[in-house]
Amino acid sequence: MNDIKLALLGSPGAGKSAVLVRFLTRRFIGEYASNTNSLYHKRLSIDGRQLNLEVFDPCSQAPMNSGIDSILLMTPEAGYSIIHD
Repeated sequence: MNDIKLALLGSPGAGKSAVLVRFLTRRFIGEYASNTNSLYHKRLSIDGRQLNLEVFDPCSQAPMNSGIDSILLMTPEAGYSIIHD
């Protein structure tokens, strides 16, 4: 089983958490107040391969450097998704 790490990056209010929740639950959240850093896990099957997806969703209301250490500690194989409005 492969592990995939992903971090969402973007300005406050861009919709990072809304996009992530939509992907994970197939539901849309019109208003979402993100006041904590969140780490989500999801097991996927793509082309018959089992994958463990770990997504870091940083808090938009925290100071700029909050959570950046968590992003930098991710493995070199980590991916980043930039969400902007």
